[in-house]
Amino acid sequence: TSTGGAGGAVTGTGLALAAGSAATEALRLVLTQCVLQDCKLSLWEGQFYLSPAAAASLVATGWAYEGRRLMESGDWALLLPRPEALASTGPNGAAAAAAGGRAATRAALRALRT
Repeated sequence: TSTGGAGGAVTGTGLALAAGSAATEALRLVLTQCVLQDCKLSLWEGQFYLSPAAAASLVATGWAYEGRRLMESGDWALLLPRPEALASTGPNGAAAAAAGGRAATRAALRALRT
């Protein structure tokens, strides 16, 4: 365990979860392309059509698992004074996905070819 730059502890479990998240995201992009290859959609077009469904499923899953605790702890009230902070997470996530999507797809395709 070491201290991270933001003051949090960096653990092996956290690093493993981050690596697993990156790997599954790359795999998701590759599998999405495999499913959509007959539709003649590019990576970006496929993401355009699938992103709303993915976002809805993530919000529903997150709310199902964490909604009650969020309401009981009162943390939900922290979002109310600044709803733009919550609303900006979507475009920020989209920008991060756009920046890393092509690189992750290329790396995953290379791994599948070998």
